Amino acid sequence: MEFQQTGKELMEQLQGFNGRVEAELKTLRDEYRMCPRGELYIRKKRGREYFYEKCREGERSVSGNREKVSKLVRKRVLEHEIRCREIVAENLETAIRSIRIAMVREERTNNALTMKRIYSSGKVSMPDLDRAAAEWRNENYAVNPYKPENRIYMTNCGTMVRSKSEKIIADKLWERQVNFRYEAQILIDGRVFYPDFTIRVKSGETVIWEHFGLMDDAEYRQDSLTKLEMYRKAGFKQHTNLICTDEDDIMSLECIDNIIKRYAL
Repeated sequence: MEFQQTGKELMEQLQGFNGRVEAELKTLRDEYRMCPRGELYIRKKRGREYFYEKCREGERSVSGNREKVSKLVRKRVLEHEIRCREIVAENLETAIRSIRIAMVREERTNNALTMKRIYSSGKVSMPDLDRAAAEWRNENYAVNPYKPENRIYMTNCGTMVRSKSEKIIADKLWERQVNFRYEAQILIDGRVFYPDFTIRVKSGETVIWEHFGLMDDAEYRQDSLTKLEMYRKAGFKQHTNLICTDEDDIMSLECIDNIIKRYAL
């Protein structure tokens, strides 16, 4: 796990949220610019509501013009939504700057230096913040019985895997404190499958990660396509709760990092 990874991820989440607010602001402002002139006012007389438009020419009743009322109501809603997001954006930006300064100070403390050495040693299993997820990972489960002697690569978490590529993935998941099972049995329509990695994400849902390392082999490729079709029927879909990688993806560790971030693992 990289030094202060948790702090960095939290900052990324804040900045990502701020970015979404800014994007929403742009969309709302673009729509607001298309709104008609004038402002809507509502007055009550004898228990009934009357709609008025106030503009440069003065004030006039628009109660009988439903289209006009609808547009002016939308304009009022947009004004309110824009102002709410402006308040959030202004204060969030200030908070992000303060947090960034505080985190720089934290990096210089003795505790942070000790944590950096722990993370860089690679010899210490970090405690899970999610106890339920840790218990799920450590439960006994049925594993793929096929040629266990082919599991010759030791990962950083102690799990033996069948290929260097799987070791890279497993080590990245462990580094990021992602709870996973290797070649754990799952049943789909009565058939048994052993995905490379079964992952419990932070939301508690399950994600399958399959690495296809021998797609040049026709029989392997056909078996892989059949497996993917069965996963699809069982509700596992790519870009949602099914990750598929090949050897080209493994060439870049940044690619694996981006996959983990994208699926919020």
